[in-house]
Amino acid sequence: MPIRRDKLRKDGEGAWPRKLPANPQTDFATLKAEEVSRETAENWPSKTVRKNPSRSVPVFAHGFNNRFEDAVWSAMNECSDAVG
Repeated sequence: MPIRRDKLRKDGEGAWPRKLPANPQTDFATLKAEEVSRETAENWPSKTVRKNPSRSVPVFAHGFNNRFEDAVWSAMNECSDAVG
């Protein structure tokens, strides 16, 4: 999911697609979503920690009363800003 990086968006600021449907080549766009079982979700952190040399996992708290789309958007922008 590419994040548009340009002079119009500062780090930590959202950058919604210019038009819908979003163009995944230039804008943030969800291309695939799939449900996972509760067991898979519960096992993910420990499996990820074992694979990661730093023994850490990312945790994103999206806040209260936020839409799922806003939470995903915010998380992706945070990740993009973190790696520069």
